Amino acid sequence: MSIKTNEMQLAYIIIFSLLIPVLFRVNGSKFRLKSGNLRVDIYFLVVASVLFYLQFALRSSSVGSDTQNYFDLFQNIKELNYSGVCNYVTRMEIGYLFYNKIISDLCSNPQSLLVVSGLFIITANSYFIYKYSQQIWLSLFLFFTLRYFDTNMNILRQALALVCILYSYTFLRNRRFWPFLSLVGLGSLFHISAIVFIISWFTVKVRFKSSYIFWYILSLFGVYVLSSYLVDILFRFNIIYVYYADSDYLAGGKIAPMLNLFINLCIISIGISTKSYKVPVESKEKPRNFIYDNQNMLMLLLVSSYIQILGLSFALLERVAAYFQIFSIVFLPNSLKCIRRKEWYILSLFLVILVSIAYYLIIITYRPDWNKVYPYRFCF
Repeated sequence: MSIKTNEMQLAYIIIFSLLIPVLFRVNGSKFRLKSGNLRVDIYFLVVASVLFYLQFALRSSSVGSDTQNYFDLFQNIKELNYSGVCNYVTRMEIGYLFYNKIISDLCSNPQSLLVVSGLFIITANSYFIYKYSQQIWLSLFLFFTLRYFDTNMNILRQALALVCILYSYTFLRNRRFWPFLSLVGLGSLFHISAIVFIISWFTVKVRFKSSYIFWYILSLFGVYVLSSYLVDILFRFNIIYVYYADSDYLAGGKIAPMLNLFINLCIISIGISTKSYKVPVESKEKPRNFIYDNQNMLMLLLVSSYIQILGLSFALLERVAAYFQIFSIVFLPNSLKCIRRKEWYILSLFLVILVSIAYYLIIITYRPDWNKVYPYRFCF
């Protein structure tokens, strides 16, 4: 069964748009935000998560650049015993191979790979949003419109690695090194690139200050100037990415990395301008000190921007930046929460919504080949 691209996407946007007014209360001429209502947030989280899961788990093998390849690998792995899995020759990581073997022992249908993986991936992202976002509905909205959901359907191994990264953040913020390292290591067994997240242990120790802005901009420019040289070094020492050099992942040229870099820099700018790394964001339902998390996530987004600059010379590095950029879906809503004047907050909120929708619709309309997720087809 096939659903046209615009019909599927507009359906989701309409669903989100219809649920957004539930978060508001109109009292005469006053417009009062109720995004802190935990009951409404949980309702929205559950509904959206179920919709995400169904679309992820019930998709056809034609949805996503590598889905059919993953299905073929699943069929090969299920015929092997566990010692055979160890000796199986492939570029894919050993953890992912054993993951396939375990699932195939439970169910031989390759669709079960998506059914099980979707449960892990959607649960991890939803839990992360629930635990750290002060505006759950907006984080879910950005998860969709900034195309993180679409990307998860396209890069299964890395999406599973990201599950480990998201859970590792709790140990990162609490400075528990060995549990943090264990989860990052586990993620690298699904996609070796996850190992780069280890640098976040050192990055979040830096406390951002406004005086760093000039040096940040200057260093970004320096990385851009040296990007070709730095990427050449990566090619020499990392044969895994050489494999992708001529693949469809680079079909978008520099347009996709430039667009994603622009979006990331806008989010960083909002966070800095609202001083979200200084101002605590609290609610009765979630009485936490969000200075710490905003600081951490800002530093992680700064790291992602450097990687994205390198991605202008080699677009696949966008996938490495994803381990850090995913935190934007929580950082941006929490940053907006720091705007004290109601009028400015509402204006900023609607601008974010409009821009994110425009970003999504432009890409799925003019560049649907970037992820090959649409036109969407169900497996039945």
